[in-house]
Amino acid sequence: MKMNQITFGNPEAIYLLIPLLFLAVIFVLAFKKRDRLLKTFLHTETFSQSLQMRQRGVIISILLLIGFISLLIAIMRPQYGFDVQEVTTRGSDIFILVDVSQSMQAQDVKPSRILRAKRELLDFLKYLSGDRVGLIAFSGKSYVLCPLTNDYDTLALFINDLDTQIVSQQGTDIKGALLTALSNFDQNTKTDSRAIMLLTDGEVTSGDAKDVINQSNDSAASFFIMGLGTTEGAPIPKSSEGGFIADESGNLVISKLNESSLKELATKTNGIYVRSVFSDDDIKTLYYNGVKQKTIATTQKSGMQRVPVEKYYWPLAVAILLLLVDGMYK
Repeated sequence: MKMNQITFGNPEAIYLLIPLLFLAVIFVLAFKKRDRLLKTFLHTETFSQSLQMRQRGVIISILLLIGFISLLIAIMRPQYGFDVQEVTTRGSDIFILVDVSQSMQAQDVKPSRILRAKRELLDFLKYLSGDRVGLIAFSGKSYVLCPLTNDYDTLALFINDLDTQIVSQQGTDIKGALLTALSNFDQNTKTDSRAIMLLTDGEVTSGDAKDVINQSNDSAASFFIMGLGTTEGAPIPKSSEGGFIADESGNLVISKLNESSLKELATKTNGIYVRSVFSDDDIKTLYYNGVKQKTIATTQKSGMQRVPVEKYYWPLAVAILLLLVDGMYK
């Protein structure tokens, strides 16, 4: 049976120990210097009395130092044992739709559109707070890789597995991806707390974009879209044979970011559009200026979880007691 272990809710506070150690060194050096001066300039009897005062000062300084260390431990929030509690969060339901069609292998953004999409989503996880997030991969067909969840670590595993071979049927059917998302939202949640995040180059090969807009408006789901690629475009690498995809005439197929249709889709669904950039500004804009501002957070149950029991009040009590004692001696 695994025994309970002491953990800390704020372990980064350990760095506050550095100034405390510096303070301890100053105390030691100050007392040594004081001893040398007293021994040099005072008579033996006077020095003996001063030595008693010094010992008292040492004790007070030690108590003060222990008090500060106890306060530091309290700030680190020691935890021991667990309570099982029903955990609730406030947030939105977000389905992420990722285009995994062949055109996402184009390298007009580095290292490629699909790899950039994965990096964007892994960065996105850092900013999430209380939201339930699901993941859908789509090309000619759509598949739910991860249902709505608060477990962002598990979601990250599915994001890492994204590639252009994960869906066998090629094409880009945004309408089908949308319908898959809408059918997998929790029907008990309010529609204005739902959001759909779409990462794609916008090259639709099946499905009518107008149907997508009408469907999203009917369901009150907003689209928060990130365009991947450039309007100049790039050839599409073949997945295993090497070289690039060509048309029937032997000309290279150039895949371009269809930015105008993506902007229209975002605007007409009360969402926003951004183009992928190297910094986190794009994903932060989608989340903070998009999802957080245009959807209404709701209270959601995330199940029963083991919650660490806080024990910070014990070292805090010791710190307060020792600091009070120090004050009484002064």
